Amino acid sequence: MAILALGFLSPMLAVPFLKYGAYGMYFEVYQQAGQSLLGGQWRWRLKAANHQIIAQGESYHNQQDCLAAIGLVMDTNRTTPVRQG
Repeated sequence: MAILALGFLSPMLAVPFLKYGAYGMYFEVYQQAGQSLLGGQWRWRLKAANHQIIAQGESYHNQQDCLAAIGLVMDTNRTTPVRQG
């Protein structure tokens, strides 16, 4: 399991989280293990400073796509709309 610091992707991507005081939050990237159909795929989780999972993404075939999804999450901000569906 690898833990990537926010600055790993790009320092510019970390600005929204730092700007709003989310110190201590981090993304965890890991490769799913096991003999299931999803075994070997890449996943991410956003964790709080107390290490509790706040959000998680779907599985990705390669690490680069997983990191790109983290970048999309990092690009959201307080003006991103919330829709009930």
